Amino acid sequence: MIVLMNLRLYSNSVDLEGINKRVDPAMEVTGKLIKQNDSEAVEISNIFHCDGLILCTTEGNTRLVVWNPCTGETRCINPDNPRKCYKNNDRYALGYGSSTSSCHSYKILRSCCYFNDQSLMDAEFEIYDFSTDSWRDLGYITRDLVVFSSGMSLKGNTYWVSGTKDNGFFMLYFDFKTERFGRLPLPYQSFNAEDTAALSVVGDEKLAVLHQSILAFSDEMRIWVTNKIDEAKDLSWSDFLLTVDYGKFNFPYLVNVTSFLLDEENKVAVCSDLDIKDGRRNRIYIVGKGYIYKEVYKETTKGSDINWPLLLSYVPSLVNIQENTRLVVWNPCTGQTKWIKRSTFYRRDDLYCLGYVNSKSSYHSYKILRYCFYYNNEKVCVCEFEIYDFSSDSWRVLDDCTHNWGLFCDGMSLKGNTYFVAGEQETGFFMLYFDFKTERFERLPLPYQSFNCKDTAVLSVVREEKLAVLHQNILAFSSEMRIWVTNKIDEAKNLTWSNFILTVDYDRFNLPSVTNVSSFLLDEENKVAVCCDRDMDDEDKTRIYIVGENIYKEVYKETIKGSHFNWPLLLSYLPSLVHIQENTPKRQKKRKQEEVS
Repeated sequence: MIVLMNLRLYSNSVDLEGINKRVDPAMEVTGKLIKQNDSEAVEISNIFHCDGLILCTTEGNTRLVVWNPCTGETRCINPDNPRKCYKNNDRYALGYGSSTSSCHSYKILRSCCYFNDQSLMDAEFEIYDFSTDSWRDLGYITRDLVVFSSGMSLKGNTYWVSGTKDNGFFMLYFDFKTERFGRLPLPYQSFNAEDTAALSVVGDEKLAVLHQSILAFSDEMRIWVTNKIDEAKDLSWSDFLLTVDYGKFNFPYLVNVTSFLLDEENKVAVCSDLDIKDGRRNRIYIVGKGYIYKEVYKETTKGSDINWPLLLSYVPSLVNIQENTRLVVWNPCTGQTKWIKRSTFYRRDDLYCLGYVNSKSSYHSYKILRYCFYYNNEKVCVCEFEIYDFSSDSWRVLDDCTHNWGLFCDGMSLKGNTYFVAGEQETGFFMLYFDFKTERFERLPLPYQSFNCKDTAVLSVVREEKLAVLHQNILAFSSEMRIWVTNKIDEAKNLTWSNFILTVDYDRFNLPSVTNVSSFLLDEENKVAVCCDRDMDDEDKTRIYIVGENIYKEVYKETIKGSHFNWPLLLSYLPSLVHIQENTPKRQKKRKQEEVS
């Protein structure tokens, strides 16, 4: 789990094994999640967890950051252009609009309530869309309610305990797909603004609500749990899953829980609060039926009335939140890098390839092709092609490029040009290449011409002289994989293909699923291939294996779950001493010139 205490974020582990056998529970603070010196640390005022991502707001709402602790990626969210800043009383929630939960479907809800110039309560609601990197106003929403708990994310939507004097307490949720608020019943309906009301997620499938009547000085805390939430409309609540009478523990004051995590099986809860009799220090304790109470952690520094501790159950995720935000050319042999400024037409689904004009491959001959296909507001497919020239350090549009084909594999570079497997329904599959000298696309034949967009079609470079193509008919559940090789490519127009250099029948190896190769490297002499794919029968984990007509050997398998959106890629790397001019500030360049003169 993760804990927010005193503007710092911590990772924690709790051991509840044996708690009902009178074995003391234990908690270990494994470390700060933001590893900086305390004097330099970012002060985090609030966090929101969704699908392995954490949305952080810094003290005073000066910055808004989405962070994936598992991958280390961060993404700073800029405020809406007209405001250029965030308000101190802004509140946020992170969710997604589709069950695939790809980066393109993530959104942030911003809500803000304040008194306007006429001393009337006003409200603002906005949506930040990851796919467009922009905010938009939800002007149709009115607000006549108060939120009494931190928002909790479950299956893409966000839930709060809310209420009005007329209707009592209820559960409010925001559907990120429809971008609408909805109401659901709570197991209690009394309304008192001083009551403790907290939500928690149970096993990524259910919600739990905790209630305590503070104004009545009640020592009783009650927790209910929902059924599995697939459709919010079918929500139902259990009878009391857990009822705790704090009076049994002889506390000198009333306990006011700020957040909790529930162990449904053992019927115990991990709770956080402020010790109001001891400098408002943050503390975490485990409580359950009978006489189970164990304080497992207490802060050594004084707390604050403003910053309440928050417990969240964290599930790691490999979701990518950067998505083409930066473009860099890197020479691993020399260590040099060159950051490429983004095109003014930049989109998050841009694709790129690198090439050069002639075989001398001097620095000034290198270019980058940017290409992008998307549907505009009129549902018409739009194609964009641009060239970045290293010599001019600038982008320019290729206006006369046409697009009536689809691409079916990553581009492969050979002798300065880039090659793809492409296809269209009328002519079937073919090899498409981009000539960086003429800046034109050209077509070449493939050794097969059938067309099925579900087929596996992958290119690879062989000894920096030839191309190899791999084909497999996935839709027909074919277990046969075939690889062909070209002659040496000096002039693409003289291209010819060999007969099958390698044919592999996967049925021989009794594999449990159809293998869908994402990339490969070919050993032409020994007639074996090094392939990589995702094991769809084992959480999409990346695996690498060597295969031949009578050979199958898995040589590597990831231990962590894979992603539907990031496919593994194998490349044969040939070291080079080609110089990449690193980005140098103009003032520094001038100083260097003066030193030389």
